[in-house]
Amino acid sequence: MENKSVEFALEAGIAIWAKDNQEIVKKALTLGAETTSLGLCDSDVNPFMQIVPKDMFGPNGNLVHECFLNINHQAWGYYRIIVEENEYRVIEPKLARTQESDLILLTEDEAILYVRELAEALDPHYKMYELLEQQNYKAAEDILNEMLAFYKIKILEPLRHMKNTIDNFSGKLSIKATNSDDMQLVKELNTRYDLALLHPENWVVTEDYGINSQEWLYKALKEFQILENKAASLLYFAQKIVKNDFPVTLIVHTDSQEPEADLTGEVSKDEALNLVLVRPVMHATRFEIKQ
Repeated sequence: MENKSVEFALEAGIAIWAKDNQEIVKKALTLGAETTSLGLCDSDVNPFMQIVPKDMFGPNGNLVHECFLNINHQAWGYYRIIVEENEYRVIEPKLARTQESDLILLTEDEAILYVRELAEALDPHYKMYELLEQQNYKAAEDILNEMLAFYKIKILEPLRHMKNTIDNFSGKLSIKATNSDDMQLVKELNTRYDLALLHPENWVVTEDYGINSQEWLYKALKEFQILENKAASLLYFAQKIVKNDFPVTLIVHTDSQEPEADLTGEVSKDEALNLVLVRPVMHATRFEIKQ
């Protein structure tokens, strides 16, 4: 009985708030129609829209609520768009953020454009899926390689800038092993350190001759990691599509050589865990789909 009373009170509070904030609800429903039509919300995981109470009261004595939309992006993760009276506040996934703070959109047109661009990023995946269903593997492979070319364009300059920063660092940098405290100076490595750039926590300033500190290095590496991850995640999702749903072999060709970790190899799947073991794409040169 007590649980029902709490539930009734919550529903009553939402109803009162919605009545007092009809414009916000209307804006949320309009944008929600867009997100659902674009397939950006997984109804098995979240409702497309929610109104939840906050721990504060408004000037009228009523409990303040927050109205937001849920987005489940298949490559980039969970987004929340909080609809307010004069703006839309977008909370982006940690590893797909376009800026450090929440993104503020001021108009309905901006908000609609934003969600449409989120959906458009997945258009090649839907096309690739259709081609795989038709067993047109060469055309599906071409789409994968077009996506790879776009990824390379996105990270070319940031990667060059990050490596130039590392190579010209005023001091000594070391990379720590993932599973131990062993460290090796970057300048003594006999392989490319590119993949280590995706693990900011493994980089250590062992000697600093200038103004650049450990905090500065971590921040620079973290920014690169986020940018690369956002671009690469589209290719990771594509690898999952191919291996989860189709009886083909997917090979990621790279220009890496022993003892580098990302040699040319097949994308595999752990059947026991139902998990596709995606391969990194930083050094990828092409994808190949084989029957």
